[in-house]
Amino acid sequence: MLPRSPHSGASPEQLRFLREVRDTLLELHAALLQVERRSYERTALPPTPFELLRLLTESPQFAWLRPVSILVAEIDDLMDAVPPSSAVSIVDVTRRVASLVRLEVAPEDFKSRYRDALQESIDVAGLHADLRRLLAGQ
Repeated sequence: MLPRSPHSGASPEQLRFLREVRDTLLELHAALLQVERRSYERTALPPTPFELLRLLTESPQFAWLRPVSILVAEIDDLMDAVPPSSAVSIVDVTRRVASLVRLEVAPEDFKSRYRDALQESIDVAGLHADLRRLLAGQ
C-alpha cells in the first residue's frame, strides 16, 4: 500500500477529529453569542431569532464573534468537500482555531471581549478548556 500524501484526502480519524473540533467550536460560539445577547438585552428588547441573526451578521456590537463564525463555516466546507479535504487543509484550519482560542492572532477587540466572556460565563470557560484540551492532543 502506498503511503498517504498530506495532500490526499483526509483519513477517517482526521475527519472525526475535525468534527469534534467543529462541534466544540460551535458550542463555544453559541455560548459566546448568549453572553453578547445578554449584554445587548441590557439596553434593548430581547431579539427574535431572525433579529439575532441580523445582529450577528451586521451589528458592530456582535462583530467580534465573526472570526469564530467564519472558522465554523470553513470547517463545515472542509467536511462537505468532494473529493475529501486534504490532511493539510485540516491541519491548517485546526491550527487557526488553536491560535484564535489561545488569543495569539485574534484581533484586539476579540481578545478583550473573549477574555470578558471567559470571566462572565462558566459555559464559555468550560468549552474554552474543552477546545484547548482537544487541540492539544492533535
